[in-house]
Amino acid sequence: MKIYKISILFLLVLCFLLFACNPDNTDLPESEDYHKEAVSDNEGARAAGKFLYLVIERIVEKDNPDNGKAGDYYPKVTIGNETRTHNYTNNTRDISPYWIFSEPITGTGNIDVALEIYDHDPNNADDICDINPVRGQNGLYMIYNPNNGTFTERFSPITGVEGRINFSEGSGDSPRLYIWFRFYRASSNYYPAPKTHPSNHKYLGNYPKNRENSLSKNIQGVTHDESNWFITKTSEVWKIPVTYDLKQVNSLDSANGLRRNREKIDGINHYGDISYYNGHVFIPGYKSGSSDPSYILVFRASDLGYVGKQEIRFTALQEDETEEYPQLGHVAIGSNGLLYVSHKETSFENPIIVYKIDNIALQNGEVKLNYWSYIQLRDELAEYMRINHLQGSVVSPDNKYLYLVSGYCDDEYPHDGINVFSIYDGMRVARSTQGYGNFNYQFKPGGTYQEEPEGITIWDLDDGRAPGITGYLHVLMLDNDGSVLDDDFYFKHYTDGTLLYNSIIII
Repeated sequence: MKIYKISILFLLVLCFLLFACNPDNTDLPESEDYHKEAVSDNEGARAAGKFLYLVIERIVEKDNPDNGKAGDYYPKVTIGNETRTHNYTNNTRDISPYWIFSEPITGTGNIDVALEIYDHDPNNADDICDINPVRGQNGLYMIYNPNNGTFTERFSPITGVEGRINFSEGSGDSPRLYIWFRFYRASSNYYPAPKTHPSNHKYLGNYPKNRENSLSKNIQGVTHDESNWFITKTSEVWKIPVTYDLKQVNSLDSANGLRRNREKIDGINHYGDISYYNGHVFIPGYKSGSSDPSYILVFRASDLGYVGKQEIRFTALQEDETEEYPQLGHVAIGSNGLLYVSHKETSFENPIIVYKIDNIALQNGEVKLNYWSYIQLRDELAEYMRINHLQGSVVSPDNKYLYLVSGYCDDEYPHDGINVFSIYDGMRVARSTQGYGNFNYQFKPGGTYQEEPEGITIWDLDDGRAPGITGYLHVLMLDNDGSVLDDDFYFKHYTDGTLLYNSIIII
């Protein structure tokens, strides 16, 4: 009985201390990943733990409103009876502003939400832009149900559920825009503002640039562990300390930590872009010029010793369900152990295939990949995409985005370069440009150039430990010089796409 009384007393004291430290009983953020803003004075809503957020994630100009110059766009949002707006952007055709509007939910009834986008005109009245697919309507006028988190638009077929990206485009009554937005519901007036977004990468330059050395001939892929680069050529894999200058790799400098494996595994003679996971390097490989199966080969990261392989075959998503042996050009692995591969050409019929790595088998020296799911890629208009000549891939550290690199040395295709997709729904969220802009991945196929995209990796190297290299996103490009001359390679680098807190507005 005495122990029982002491336990009750201890619990009462603990509850008192918790309440004293947080008297409002609100869920405080655990890290700087949350953007704090003043909480509403509506104490009833705070006690109920209900707040509604509307987040405008991206706007793309479909029609130009200002005679060749990009518009100066800003939002006007009404949630319930509260209308708010925000400062306009300056002459931007494609923006990811993360404008955030929030209001307390005070009951269980439906909530009217109006979303309008305007183009600022310093000399005349501001123009409302068209984001509604129905003629005669410009804004989106929605009804949100707080009981189940769904919404409907009053005049169009647009419906959705909180948490998911929703898309709309104007029908042409005024300058048209594409728009992506989400609803969220939270227990307190804090919004998990993303630190980075793929559309905000900024090109930093090349290093090495136009370099011919021991890595350049048929360079294919790149990945890393905590302190080493791993780089594939057509039929060999290298391990190079991050502190070693990639420009100076002119021999197998084993005294300074360089390693190389040139072993031919069962006649496999073409490697692709690679990925590191849990102490191992995963490499896609096939026999060039053969109809034999492709494989995922696995090597120990410590000494590049061969562990094993698994055959990869796809069944196309079409009526005849044709089983095919793809020529794998890339593999990407998330920190959650999900592995992504595809044909060199991916489409609705041939999607990205997802496997789950068996970690127990891997630690026992076996390679076992279990089918998990697939991802069909779509563009910003939700149209299914065909991407030709996939060369590289990587998964973002938060497992939200899949980066794909594509292109070929002697031809051009619509989606060449770097395309970034949401793993959640397969929608494209960003793509690189060709010769201009911040997210510039320039290469010149055909003619005398024969430049070709290759592998990609993500590694924060702003600490200065990699000679000549900074940035977060790193992408290879090969300059094919044919059989007479050795190839040259370029290594392109980009910032992490950080969104500064002062550009994330919660209203």
